[in-house]
Amino acid sequence: MVRKFYSDWSVVSPARIAEYFTEEAIFRTPLQVHPVAGPAAIAGNIEIFRARFEDVDVEVLTIMSSGQTVLCEHLWHYYLTRGAEFQVAAQDRFTFEEERISSWRSYFDPLTLTAKVDLGES
Repeated sequence: MVRKFYSDWSVVSPARIAEYFTEEAIFRTPLQVHPVAGPAAIAGNIEIFRARFEDVDVEVLTIMSSGQTVLCEHLWHYYLTRGAEFQVAAQDRFTFEEERISSWRSYFDPLTLTAKVDLGES
């Protein structure tokens, strides 16, 4: 399910992304002061972030699970509209309830991303 979730980032459909999350889902990244809560808010956050790029691809390097928890080491491949490309190494921790994501914590070096892209206020 995590692999499918990542592959849907290239589609950028907020409705499709929202379907992955429980109503009480929480999303956290190093770029956010406060967690994003609820499927619509999470999908909206992803849509705003994703709009900065021509395309986004996720290369899964390692994935492990125990019970309802999935850990994933991966590379984000970002493609900018001006033809540039860069990668950001990350690790995500997902918690599932009834086959939907209830918690998503993404860990990466934010300076790697902000050095390449002006993220403004997200």
